[in-house]
Amino acid sequence: MKNKIIIIIIFIILIFTYSNYFNKHEKNIIKIIQANKLIEKLKNGDKIFIFDVRDERFFKFEHIKNAKSFPYINFQKLKTKFIKKFKPNDMIVLYCDSSVCSLSYYTAIELIKLGYKNVFILKGGIDEWEKKSYPIFNFYGNSNASNAKPLQ
Repeated sequence: MKNKIIIIIIFIILIFTYSNYFNKHEKNIIKIIQANKLIEKLKNGDKIFIFDVRDERFFKFEHIKNAKSFPYINFQKLKTKFIKKFKPNDMIVLYCDSSVCSLSYYTAIELIKLGYKNVFILKGGIDEWEKKSYPIFNFYGNSNASNAKPLQ
């Protein structure tokens, strides 16, 4: 009987501890944003920073209009510049190729660890954006793509 009471008390403590942990950290969970919701926010003039986390070569080939290159592979090298330039409450949208690309997820985790609170991943990445015919700069159809500058 005494063992059952101890087990029940331990179980209640674990549930309480877990729920407190979740409540403290739920604001830091990575959020997903649909392409149509992002374009709506951009049209409304919301202040949003969009980052392409793919290799810079892919960014130069094509990228979402007004996006900046922030390759995940260079995250450690670029994070100091990022911290100086962007505030923890800024809305940050990350994307890579598609839903199966995990670079935006890894970058989001790193940004959340640094204290960023409004980190979103673009669902479907640039593939979904392009399917919806939203603004893309590409190497063939727009000279801006080859002149685009990465995060500096």
